Amino acid sequence: MRGNEKDLSIETLRGLACLFLVLYHVIGPSGGGLKVPDDSIYRYINNTLVYIRMPLFTFLSGYVYALRPVDPSKIKSFLKGKFRRLYLPIIFVGIPFGIIQYFAPGANNPQDDWWGAFAVLYRSQNHFWFLQSLIVIFLLITIFELLNFFENIKKFAFILAISFVIFLTGVASYSFFSLYGAGYLLPFFLLGMGFKRYPICMQFIRGKGFYYVIILFFISILLNQLAMNDLLDLDMSRKSPLSLFVGILSCTFLLSIGFKNMVLCWIGMYSFTIYLFHTFFTGFSRLIVSYANVDALWIYVLVGLLLGIFVPILLNIFVISKSKVLSFMFLGKSLK
Repeated sequence: MRGNEKDLSIETLRGLACLFLVLYHVIGPSGGGLKVPDDSIYRYINNTLVYIRMPLFTFLSGYVYALRPVDPSKIKSFLKGKFRRLYLPIIFVGIPFGIIQYFAPGANNPQDDWWGAFAVLYRSQNHFWFLQSLIVIFLLITIFELLNFFENIKKFAFILAISFVIFLTGVASYSFFSLYGAGYLLPFFLLGMGFKRYPICMQFIRGKGFYYVIILFFISILLNQLAMNDLLDLDMSRKSPLSLFVGILSCTFLLSIGFKNMVLCWIGMYSFTIYLFHTFFTGFSRLIVSYANVDALWIYVLVGLLLGIFVPILLNIFVISKSKVLSFMFLGKSLK
């Protein structure tokens, strides 16, 4: 029963991460999307979650990897499966998205030319940078596994510390195949993997260390809020100490409380499909609401969230999952 409960909490966090991500693309970056004013509460929420969204997604990816880590005798099939799972959607979802983005009215960050959508195959483009970064991370993790860098918690802690250095120094700053993203996400992947791989870590944050996690989490959020409101002079870039501190404590806190919600859990089951397809429908939602001559911003946000989350789920259930070929193309699932 405990194993099932932990799985439910992980799926719940996946659903929560989906909400954070879809909300970001509904509201859009500054000057894009709904063109929300900088002093809007929606913009404030988006900016508050900036250090949590993608770190949480990656943290959960690391945790799930630890459930079924690479078998040294099956490295080729492992990497082949990960490459298929992550790269095929870049081809069959990323390229069409870039082309549609070029022609669609009012799209965020449109391509200069429609053929520029093919650049997603070798460098970061829109939200597909995350998939490229994960491919790089899985390559690194495979190498670390072969070198037995994770055979005990001391070696793991050393690798985790190195990932912190890479994060803070920006050593991996190349846009090619989203290497900069891999350097940004690696600490969170390792952290999620560590909590599952080394039981003592989970026992600590859900036992004696629980209240320490809560205190540090609220300190991290407080520092973030003070910096956002110019009450504290801190570096607020994506690869700053504050970013790392907030990301790590937020992921650890969310895991430690073991929160479970069946709606979020259900959404989390389709997190990959939502990640891939939500931007098609968040943009479409703005057209629907504008044609209805509605001015209330909250309606734009609500409709965008609903379409961005539930239409990809319905697409998965009633279309993609019904065909092995479509599942292969869009979700990278094996034809076998």
